[in-house]
Amino acid sequence: MSFTYINELLSSPSTSELFSNPSYPLYLSVETLTKAAEKQRSSKRAPYSIPRPPNPFFIFRKNYTAKMKQEAERSSTTDTSKNVGKIWKEQGPKVKKLFQALSLLAKKNHNLKYPDYKYQPKSKTLKQLTFCHVDPGTGNKDEDNEEGELNNCSDDFVSEFFSNRNNS
Repeated sequence: MSFTYINELLSSPSTSELFSNPSYPLYLSVETLTKAAEKQRSSKRAPYSIPRPPNPFFIFRKNYTAKMKQEAERSSTTDTSKNVGKIWKEQGPKVKKLFQALSLLAKKNHNLKYPDYKYQPKSKTLKQLTFCHVDPGTGNKDEDNEEGELNNCSDDFVSEFFSNRNNS
């Protein structure tokens, strides 16, 4: 999506109306909801990865959790995710259009903060190789690795990996 399209969309009268008279209550300011991430995530695998810009659902979720904090509601992350997912599915096109516009604004802010950012997803096989920790002697999956990270291994992948390894 080009900057020109985003700028035109965000400067249109209909989008200005969306922000000045939102179809869904906003519990955080537009600036807070669309602010680019301040710090880069760090891990041993990717110490300098830049977080992706949020999609409409993530902005909706951020707004929802702010509502819960204001109302002093306490809920587990799992319950919150289930609730916000159901609520999001029930929303009409006007509400989703509002959060789509907020997402475009967030993307614009993200592009300004990280001009060289390019989303580069890993292939499925590479993800499995990166996260799959298996005992080479037995072929058994460990419950977690040395760093305490959970594994993401399917039995099919492990079987296929070791059968190909033994055939070589």
